[in-house]
Amino acid sequence: SPDTLQIAMDREEVDLPALDGGTATFAMFEKFIADDRFRLDATPGSSVVGYGWNFRHDYLVDSRIHQALLHALDRQALIDAFNGGNGTIYNTHMTHAWYQKEEWADRYPFDPDKARALLEEAGWDTERTVTVNVLQFGNDDIRAMVAAEQQMLADVGFKVEYEEMDTSVWVERFYQTYEFELVRVTFGVFPDPDGFLNFHLRTTSQNAFGLANEELDARIDEGRRLISQEERIPVYQALGDEMLETLPVCPVYMQNNWLVRNRKWYVSTFDDAAEPPTSLADIRVQPTLLGLEDVWQYRMWEWTKE
Repeated sequence: SPDTLQIAMDREEVDLPALDGGTATFAMFEKFIADDRFRLDATPGSSVVGYGWNFRHDYLVDSRIHQALLHALDRQALIDAFNGGNGTIYNTHMTHAWYQKEEWADRYPFDPDKARALLEEAGWDTERTVTVNVLQFGNDDIRAMVAAEQQMLADVGFKVEYEEMDTSVWVERFYQTYEFELVRVTFGVFPDPDGFLNFHLRTTSQNAFGLANEELDARIDEGRRLISQEERIPVYQALGDEMLETLPVCPVYMQNNWLVRNRKWYVSTFDDAAEPPTSLADIRVQPTLLGLEDVWQYRMWEWTKE
């Protein structure tokens, strides 16, 4: 458990903990960064926390409703208040740097008035309550963030209630029986954009969102067949433009990987790149070697112990 792990680190029985946003609290990271025995570093995140829609419900299909959700959320305030500032805002699950368009970052600023207008245009019934399937909340920080999101959405006329459930039940309802209206979960973005598209949005996938079709299949296949990154860029930019419009996933934020270790371990990748941060706000996100998944595997054979 996180508490047991923290005690073990205090006793220096554990040098390298496996912590993530689902188990570690903001207070735990504050404790480690204030302790001279430990160091925190960061690498880019590999998943986005967001809301996923079930396109099988006619009343949830209108893209203006999805767009209103993003305009309703003050995502930077949520990141700062409940996640220690650890988060990057994206407006789509397609987050890989090599095909990003600059204008994508500014597509859905916090604008409650715009959210209300979009819901009105879409004919949304402000008395309707939508159920959001969620996994059991891992800590009070997450619970508080979700409560704040619920209030922000209610303020523009989009009422939601959250139903917590065990992982097995959540998976069954999302991937097998499609018994959901919305889900709020951490979506992996995969090291390559084809990963998410092929896993979630092809007709041969589990197609939880209910958005897959043969035309989209052909476009996904075009991107995966090309070898040159230069040739793939326009394919994924076009798909990205579409995803920004339809928003099968409305991201709240991408959380970076905060990595804690005892300073008796020297890791050249991090130690040579920047001075140790003295506060959570000072943590510098370092590049990764192979992609979004390497995290601690970054040249471990070069680690040395003092």
